[in-house]
Amino acid sequence: MTRVGTYSGNCRLVVSDIDETFVATDKSVPPRNLEALRRLEEAGIPFAFASGRYWPSLRQFTEKLGIKSPQIVDNGAMVIRPGDEAVLGSYPVGRECLEYFYFGLRKAGFIPLLSTGLAYHAPEMDQPLFEQLTLHAEAADVMPEKNIVSHFDTYGKLVVFAQDRAPELEAAAGKLLAVVPSGFKFSSVFTEQGIFVVTAENVSKASGVLTLCRELGCTPDDVVSVGDGDNDVEMLELTGRSFVVENGTARAKRAATDIVPSNNDAGFACAVDILLG
Repeated sequence: MTRVGTYSGNCRLVVSDIDETFVATDKSVPPRNLEALRRLEEAGIPFAFASGRYWPSLRQFTEKLGIKSPQIVDNGAMVIRPGDEAVLGSYPVGRECLEYFYFGLRKAGFIPLLSTGLAYHAPEMDQPLFEQLTLHAEAADVMPEKNIVSHFDTYGKLVVFAQDRAPELEAAAGKLLAVVPSGFKFSSVFTEQGIFVVTAENVSKASGVLTLCRELGCTPDDVVSVGDGDNDVEMLELTGRSFVVENGTARAKRAATDIVPSNNDAGFACAVDILLG
């Protein structure tokens, strides 16, 4: 792991993951985290989520919490501003890469979801996938595979949810990654056990932070981030100061500057307390 950011001491943006970080494991928001958002607003510090969720799911948080800053969607594949929903950045994976991973994972018996940032498309739906999407307040439009293929140029993320078959998914993805055709450029990560994600090359939550910095006129050294997973690592390394919740992965803990209590113990609020004093 390589630390990139050096904290400027002047926080101009706080960015946080949602699942297993901002929300508790049961998906509720700890009251202390809501108070922490209020404190950030009073201090004049913008706040953004950086999430693997697609925009309609994340929008429920911004509307309920009154968040107006641009948000990082689909692990960085889209950056969107609440309110007018202006897209500040959108980064498609590319047709050839999507064809490779989509059909390879389909052949292995999995159901890949394709995201435009605004909607999920799926060739079919089974009960485990439906339950996983419902847990994250997400849904997918089931459509004929030929229609999905025709939209391959527009998708910013491919994701497979298979927590009930995590070892099988890891093996299948590993085989595909081991023999990727020469010239294919992409990013991939297991966001957590049983969830495999493919995005465009150099697209991550960290690239989303860079887009927000350009929008807000600051640098990553002025940013404080909070996360828990392997898909947060680049963001945690990039920002000037970074916090990982106690339930985070080993890679995330090595990447962060500080460790705070778990998501179930309002670790996000603890990070804000440390930041604001």
